[in-house]
Amino acid sequence: MPKKGTEYELFVKAVYECLNCADGLSDVQIQHDVKLMGAAGVEHQIDVFWTFKLGGVDYKVAVECKDYNSHVSKEKIEAFHSILHDIGNIHGIFASKMGFQSGAILYAQKYGIQLMEIRKPIDSDWEGRIKDIHVELCMRSIGEVTPQIFVNKARAEEMGLTLPDNNQFHMFTDQVMVEFSEMIVNKKTVDTDGCRTMHELIRKLPVGKLSKHNKFVYGFRNAIIRLEDVTLPVDGIEFTYDTHESTDQFCHC
Repeated sequence: MPKKGTEYELFVKAVYECLNCADGLSDVQIQHDVKLMGAAGVEHQIDVFWTFKLGGVDYKVAVECKDYNSHVSKEKIEAFHSILHDIGNIHGIFASKMGFQSGAILYAQKYGIQLMEIRKPIDSDWEGRIKDIHVELCMRSIGEVTPQIFVNKARAEEMGLTLPDNNQFHMFTDQVMVEFSEMIVNKKTVDTDGCRTMHELIRKLPVGKLSKHNKFVYGFRNAIIRLEDVTLPVDGIEFTYDTHESTDQFCHC
């Protein structure tokens, strides 16, 4: 049978594994139920123990755990201090579920022993604090997108090109490339000497208005649209699309 208090010792060990990781000591191995030899030739049992190196200096940490239902007395701190003194060059932490008597606190402060109240939280611990975090995430997306391509017919005729069906470009939005010297939105230049896929243009459509049949126009100067062996001079693209909203709720308790 495991000795009394083993469950609490393992709980404290897990807590310090998390704390050490948060402090950047993720590679430190924390041990449970370790035997250390003291200067007087006496072997001491340590509930939780780890070592680490910082700035070329080796540090040792010993944690005494008491699964008491009352405050730890000064005598228990004195006994732990005696063990630390015999081992030498070691930092001591005393962990308790229920806290410490005033004399124990004064003694620990005098000899540099860290006192920690470590336990699972109870309802009263959350008074004045945030316990549960509820997050509602609203996401807007677009769908039912239809592009209307405004071909520069004069340039197309000069190039001897046949005008294709707009649906041809709608079906392959990730393969359709638009090369331009200037992109214009609402009479303002938003990009120059660029190249965008039809898919990239769709991704940048505004979603602020939640409705159907929204319209948005990209205007171009000196633009060419390409799809495989199809090349066309264009003046702009008008997108008609719907905006949708979905909501997800998360709770961190």
